[in-house]
Amino acid sequence: MFKGQIAYPGAMSEENPENKAVTFLESKYAVPIGIALALVISFFLLIAEKDGTLCMATLIMAIAAYIIPKNFGLKDLKWISIWGVAFTVIITTMAFAFTFAYYDSNPDNTASDEDGLLIEGTVFPADIADDGDYTYSIIVSGNVSNVTVHIGVIDAVYLESSVGKIIDSAPMDNKSEVANGGFVWEANVTLAEGENYYFYFTADDSGEEIETDKANGPITKTGSEAWLFYWSQNFNNLFVLVSMPFFFLAFISWWMKKNVDRAIEKMEEQGRIPPRDGRPCVECGATLSKDAEICPGCGRMIPQYVPPQTPKDPEPETDDETFICSDCGAEVPEDAEACPSCGESFDE
Repeated sequence: MFKGQIAYPGAMSEENPENKAVTFLESKYAVPIGIALALVISFFLLIAEKDGTLCMATLIMAIAAYIIPKNFGLKDLKWISIWGVAFTVIITTMAFAFTFAYYDSNPDNTASDEDGLLIEGTVFPADIADDGDYTYSIIVSGNVSNVTVHIGVIDAVYLESSVGKIIDSAPMDNKSEVANGGFVWEANVTLAEGENYYFYFTADDSGEEIETDKANGPITKTGSEAWLFYWSQNFNNLFVLVSMPFFFLAFISWWMKKNVDRAIEKMEEQGRIPPRDGRPCVECGATLSKDAEICPGCGRMIPQYVPPQTPKDPEPETDDETFICSDCGAEVPEDAEACPSCGESFDE
């Protein structure tokens, strides 16, 4: 310790928190931790997207996937692009797992209407039938007619949502079997394997058509065919909803930084701001030191930065003329009859 230096308890052992943050961000662990954090957040956002509990969850996912790793040290555009591709594959695989688990458990395979006239509509079996024959049944309560089952094939899926088109409509027969306060109606339909189907029921209630909600079944797409279908369908959606905003944000950030760097280089070249170490020569691209006067690559004279000079305030002008007192040296107005400092009188 230098002489005269005062030591405070703990002053030498405490480290500036900002220095700790900088040291961490420069370490080899920063980027992997940032990537892991982005993936954890994206996993929960994907759940929110699946359940419909958060608006614009996919857009937030794209922003988080870009901002978090970048702030943890992922700066280079090439590595950001590689991370964007890897991120798309990872979240697609997450979404595929949700979709596969959903259809593998044969969910939502019961259909009913809001008024309780058509209830517990289902299909048996819910998966592959050995002979391709499937029985659709529903309990009908009330005086309705023209009970029909409409069967569609699922063309596209995303998480637990799906869209498709109707391929068949079959009239149903009253089996005269009493169940849960109504009668069981049935229809037998032959369907091809290798597809996932959905269905719903309609009926005529005193001239007004009533309709149930949609239900899934039978689920006959299995194995690698099902995996590829679920994965590719989720990829198509997430590429549009997440990957495109991610790469757009990366491009805009890169473009803005490039223009800012160009503006800084131009001001350095013109000597308007202090130069940086390692700046490129505008002619040959050679690396220049901070105090370079001649480019080592092409020999060009480098304009030098001249700090702006602060102009001095001009001395105030006075209209009054003065002279110096010969006795005390004080400054005396010209028309004074005596020195205000020593009292010496002046002869006219």
